[in-house]
Amino acid sequence: MRDSECDSEYHSEWRMRHTCDSPRPRYITNRTTMLRTLAIRATRSPLSLSLRTIPFPLRTMSLATTLRPVAVQIQTQRFNSTQLHSAGPDWSAPVVTYEELKPRTEEPKADAYLIDVRELDEIAQGSIPSSVPLPLSVFAEALRAPEDEFRNKHGFKKPTQSQEIIVYCRSGKRSATAADIANKYGYTNVKNYSGSWLDWSKREGENRGN
Repeated sequence: MRDSECDSEYHSEWRMRHTCDSPRPRYITNRTTMLRTLAIRATRSPLSLSLRTIPFPLRTMSLATTLRPVAVQIQTQRFNSTQLHSAGPDWSAPVVTYEELKPRTEEPKADAYLIDVRELDEIAQGSIPSSVPLPLSVFAEALRAPEDEFRNKHGFKKPTQSQEIIVYCRSGKRSATAADIANKYGYTNVKNYSGSWLDWSKREGENRGN
């Protein structure tokens, strides 16, 4: 055998032996690791990957609040006959006529009251003789007041619950309400001059004309 053939055979045997015994090259190991990593990543949920890659816009919250003005409507009212017991009184006072009232105004009784429940500016324009003012706007409050406070504020003695009380107004509506209030506060002898000031002034004018 020639020397060149021997050398070639020797080198071939040497390469085979060292290739099997020597450790695997580094680049092969790194490539295997990379393939495993890609395989693991490929098995992950597409949703998790998309959540990582989709940018979310940052939203800023405004702490400023808009204050809207609230309109509060305040109403001031002057008392009228429809403010109390608008559905009508549940008790009707006995009615007094002009003919019954006229002699009582000429000879007033000490134990009887004729009360005008109109407002003071109305009373200033004229009133029935011997009557005392107690406007309906303060009527209930006055009946609740102690006797001394009542006298000091209104200028006459507070009526007792058994005294005769005749109430009147302009047309008889407010006086009916006042009679109902008095009855609810325990006044048992309350009467209503239903014709009130309109009837009185008319009848008085007719009498003077005759």
